[in-house]
Amino acid sequence: MKQLNRSLVWLLLACLLLSSACVKQSRQAGPLDVYRNGKLDEAGTDIADVAFVSVRDSTTLVGNLHGEIERRLQAHGIQLTGNPSQAGYILQISVLSCASSSTDSLKQSVDAGYGAPVVLSGKGHTALVTDALLVLRRVPRAGKKQALQSISNRQAVASSQMRLGLQARKELDTSKDLPPDVGNKLAAEICTPILHHAAGTEDPHAAQEPAAKDKKSSDGKK
Repeated sequence: MKQLNRSLVWLLLACLLLSSACVKQSRQAGPLDVYRNGKLDEAGTDIADVAFVSVRDSTTLVGNLHGEIERRLQAHGIQLTGNPSQAGYILQISVLSCASSSTDSLKQSVDAGYGAPVVLSGKGHTALVTDALLVLRRVPRAGKKQALQSISNRQAVASSQMRLGLQARKELDTSKDLPPDVGNKLAAEICTPILHHAAGTEDPHAAQEPAAKDKKSSDGKK
């Protein structure tokens, strides 16, 4: 009887461990394919290593995106500010849509470019479409006018736009927050040009065509 009880205890423990592993695995999106149209331009010199980050997530599904972007920037020595007039990098992110989709449908929405309507349809994958705007600007020195009337003001050195599409190779549950690796991947794609500009190194995306309509990468690989 004791041996039977002991066996039952071990069986229950094994079931609990297996259940925990399954739950953990289910919170991963798995491989993510990346589609881009345009790129965030890193041209410009004399840019202060201070960033203003604005994230608008109309899907409310990528809750960790803002924090992950800020974490990556700070980890590379870029300071954060809540005042865009003090920023050398102004980064505006709009998460536009997340839905089940075919690869062709996602490509069409990405190819439409920054600011265009997003229409996702089909089955088999989950697609996330995001627009990103990066403005590089020179921050006025002390004693000069500090107020920034517009991000298109004469202190702006350059601005660039990019549309990003992420595709999970399975259909994810979009009734709740997406797995954290989705936000992590999106943040990494967005932050890459800024981090390379700040470090004075080459952005690997820079070698791509301005509108990479037929190019994709999977987990950072082309």
